[in-house]
Amino acid sequence: MVVLEARAPAGAAAEPRGRAASERWEPRMADVDIGVVIPAHNEAPSLRALAQELVAVLPRCARAWEIIVVDDGSTDETPAVLSALAAEDGRIRAVTLPCRRGKAAALAAGFAATAAEVVITLDADLQDDPEDIPRFLAALHGGHDLVCGWKRERRDPWRRRAASRVFNAVGSFVLGPHLHDHNCGFKAYRRAVIDALGMYGDLHRFATFLAHDLGFRVAEIPVHHRPRQFGRSRYGIERVWRFGFDLLTVALLARRRSRIFPAFAMTGAPLALAGLLLCAGMLFLSEAGAYAHMPRFLAGILAFLAGVQIVAAGLLGELILSIWRGRPRGRPRDAAALAVVPAGAFAARGADTAAAARRSEIEGALRMANVGPFEVTDAAGASGTALVIAPEGLGDIPEIAARVRAGPVQAVTGASGAAWAARGALLVDFPGTPRSGGELEAWFAGQGAAVRCVNAGVEMPRRARFLVVLRHFPLFFLARYHARPLHFFGAAGGLTAFAGLALGIAVKLSAIAGMRRYFLMELALGLAVAGIQLFVTGLLGELLAYARNTPARSGPPPAV
Repeated sequence: MVVLEARAPAGAAAEPRGRAASERWEPRMADVDIGVVIPAHNEAPSLRALAQELVAVLPRCARAWEIIVVDDGSTDETPAVLSALAAEDGRIRAVTLPCRRGKAAALAAGFAATAAEVVITLDADLQDDPEDIPRFLAALHGGHDLVCGWKRERRDPWRRRAASRVFNAVGSFVLGPHLHDHNCGFKAYRRAVIDALGMYGDLHRFATFLAHDLGFRVAEIPVHHRPRQFGRSRYGIERVWRFGFDLLTVALLARRRSRIFPAFAMTGAPLALAGLLLCAGMLFLSEAGAYAHMPRFLAGILAFLAGVQIVAAGLLGELILSIWRGRPRGRPRDAAALAVVPAGAFAARGADTAAAARRSEIEGALRMANVGPFEVTDAAGASGTALVIAPEGLGDIPEIAARVRAGPVQAVTGASGAAWAARGALLVDFPGTPRSGGELEAWFAGQGAAVRCVNAGVEMPRRARFLVVLRHFPLFFLARYHARPLHFFGAAGGLTAFAGLALGIAVKLSAIAGMRRYFLMELALGLAVAGIQLFVTGLLGELLAYARNTPARSGPPPAV
């Protein structure tokens, strides 16, 4: 947790809050444009007073500034008040949404309407004090990317304060960073944070979590919170369950954005296996006690079906994320240069000084190995050769470089398995940045690439290890089936449905009777339904593959 207190320069005495604004020390960011974004819904009584306070503060903070008020489908006099304010001062602009879309959509519209390098957000109800804006700018100037307000003395009803404490405690524990007031609407953003975040739904409450996960520096400062003067709080009990669902969504996005399948597999695979084992155990019960265990058997079938669907949804999620990431754009400017892609701990997030140190370590090892022209980039090009290297693979660079200079390669790795050289075309669709040699091993196995291992000058074929491929199965799946996912899901679904059909026919023709016969028929039906689920998942995957691999049509096809 980072808590910042704005302080005066050395030699200046601390000043009480009630002191005149003109006498306070306020940092000036003269070269940075400031945009203030204010979402408003039925806040007509407070808008003029808020605009006056902002106009009094902002000139002391920057030369160029603007105020953008987003009218989120107001039904009172808010549009008229905004029109009057905009006519009186050209630095005040209004953005009108056609209907109420929520605070996140209003913020997104405001962010899109300003090109300022620093954006301040605050509520329109006059509870946030614009006199705190200089302290936000001081925190940004101190090296942070997002600064969140902390309403240390909150002037809200007890139920809102209690809900806020629960929200902040649970969110900080699950996601981090540990701040006191993540949900405070009074924040300061650098433009890079806004460009990296996506505001939709209710995710504006989780901006600090998502920014922290993306590697931005997040801090908080205590702010002055004033009692509400106009209107009423729109807090309702429905926010409790909405918070639970949103927390689950953000936890999935923040922690599993690069590899989403493990989160689904760790839930679905044990569930499906437990369901199968439960059903199998029912077959060994005596006929007398079988009726009493009927609900358990049905629960086992449902668990199996749910587990299969969850695992399939995880693979579908990997395909969706591969579409979202798009094709990597980082390519060497020199086509003859070796594209060097940092992997593993080299690619980990950190401070600028740490990133520069990692880059220097890579460049020093490459120059000592005399690999020729190279360029460190975040993705391999579509042509030429790329070198993917993790810290443990620095010692393999000389042998790999010698092999690359000897002639074209498909894929080659060193003895450590942490440094790989491959044709750039094999890596151009890799989702994100490789984190280990195992990921590349599974990726090349899915592509069917011929991999060679160089050790002490001896070059030998390297076969993909089954357990490594299984551990990184989503990458194997994307490499082999990203263009035709129905080939995988159709085959898996067909085999599962056929197994169910064969089991049903065998039981029908057998002499098995009583509850054991009923259990087996239900199990056969469950397998058949699971097969159909997988097949339908494959069809959805085909639609995603079509969206990924074909350009969007802007109109009807030309007439022949």
